[in-house]
Amino acid sequence: MEAGRIVCGRTEAVRACAMDEEPQGRIRCWTVWVLINSLWLLPFAYGIKCLVTLNGRCMGPGRIGYKTRLGKLYSVEGEAAVWAGLGYIAIAVFVYLYVYKKPDADDGWGWQLIRIPGCVGSLLAFAWFWYKALHV
Repeated sequence: MEAGRIVCGRTEAVRACAMDEEPQGRIRCWTVWVLINSLWLLPFAYGIKCLVTLNGRCMGPGRIGYKTRLGKLYSVEGEAAVWAGLGYIAIAVFVYLYVYKKPDADDGWGWQLIRIPGCVGSLLAFAWFWYKALHV
């Protein structure tokens, strides 16, 4: 593996960044690593924020004339914020398992038996949590 190469946010990228001799190369490598990992860390952090403060936003249906579209953000508080926060955490788990934890060729069937139901379960949990948040 060459120094500075990012492989889906795995530990190889951290080792490669630590072995890079140039300071600018290390900074660039860590910046890329943080940006890549923010895809799942941001929804996770916002979900925790919703759980702690009992306040947040949840996406739901909006109306334009006779058509219904998805994409209107609703402010939620209390129990609805808890459900929305759990939904954000579930989507973060889905992105982490689906995007970042792809199995290597050396991994056995045990990891697949955890990863596939985890992806499906977290995606279904995300939909159910947000449904509950909008209908509390």
